[in-house]
Amino acid sequence: FPSHDTGFKAVLSGLALGLLLPAGTGDVAGRIIYLQKKTEGIGAGVLSGIIQTVITLSFGYGSLLFMVQKFNLSNTLEIYLLFGIPIIALVSIILWSNLSKIILKQNQRWQQVLLAMLSLSKKQWFRLIGIGMIRHFVFILQFALLFYWADVQLPFSDTLAVINSIFLAKTIIPALNFVSDLGIRELSAIYFMRHYEVDINQVITATFSLCAIVTGK
Repeated sequence: FPSHDTGFKAVLSGLALGLLLPAGTGDVAGRIIYLQKKTEGIGAGVLSGIIQTVITLSFGYGSLLFMVQKFNLSNTLEIYLLFGIPIIALVSIILWSNLSKIILKQNQRWQQVLLAMLSLSKKQWFRLIGIGMIRHFVFILQFALLFYWADVQLPFSDTLAVINSIFLAKTIIPALNFVSDLGIRELSAIYFMRHYEVDINQVITATFSLCAIVTGK
């Protein structure tokens, strides 16, 4: 593992390049710049993205279930997502499994990347999942505090459900750059807040402030 100083620089570089390059490629590219072993760095970046995606989808899916049951929703986007996400996940796993076999046979570099990912011990796996969970909770806490600061008053459970649903939408909807990412976050917040009697301007203020804080880091 790299030193804390190197890891800190790598994360900041990833955040900076992530604003310029699409589909999360900037995050991975920025992180491996500071790593001596580039292959292991790519593997760690890919694995980190997979873990974070699974965590976000899991919490987001549970939040959609909560909102559907609470508001007795039918024939809405939430319902379609509840049925669509498991299907898309299953298809993605099948396609990735078949595609990876083809790529691994033809590309030695990706063989090394996969080997680096599979060589992790159980302790390292639990550590990565734990770090991913902590990262997710930190973003939720930031968002919740900004809602409170913007005077967006919701019950605690509803606040968590809305925030996780926003993160879910941000994960499954592709963003080309920072501007489109900001638009997805804002529109998602407005959509999921439609169930509550809140001032949309305050919601937009909170979501925009979160983007400014993350970017400022």
